[in-house]
Amino acid sequence: MNIKQIRNIFYYTGIMLLDNKIITTSPDYLIEKSLKFFGKLGKPEFIEFPKISFDIQKSEITDNCDFWKKYCEIWHTKSDDYELMNIINFLLNVFPIYVVNSKKSLTFKQFEKYIGDLNSISEYDLSGLAHFKILEFINKHTDFDNRHFKLIYLKSIE
Repeated sequence: MNIKQIRNIFYYTGIMLLDNKIITTSPDYLIEKSLKFFGKLGKPEFIEFPKISFDIQKSEITDNCDFWKKYCEIWHTKSDDYELMNIINFLLNVFPIYVVNSKKSLTFKQFEKYIGDLNSISEYDLSGLAHFKILEFINKHTDFDNRHFKLIYLKSIE
């Protein structure tokens, strides 16, 4: 894993969680961005049904309802589309980039759980796909030279 891959996973979550309302994000958009950033979709097996993890993800649409059932109803999606389900699981289980004191390691753990190997993240600089305000925020609030990130990409060299 290299620094471009680490940056790309944060660009992806920045783009996808900008408003943090996954319920209003079309499956086609999720699939398009996931393929662009990871070259693949979520894992093809059932892990768990997506559910809202943080209060900031709630909206008037999702209050007191089964998230996955509602998502499939809104977007006319098959309820057994496990790859899509796991993309959504990943996004619902990481902190959005604007949560300043979030645990960055959670992003990597959830990626491995729902998507797969961290090395599947594109090695190309995909910063051009993110709005400049997202890039500005990520660069301001994320120290990519800190010990945690260095250990992540050194670990992948082993």
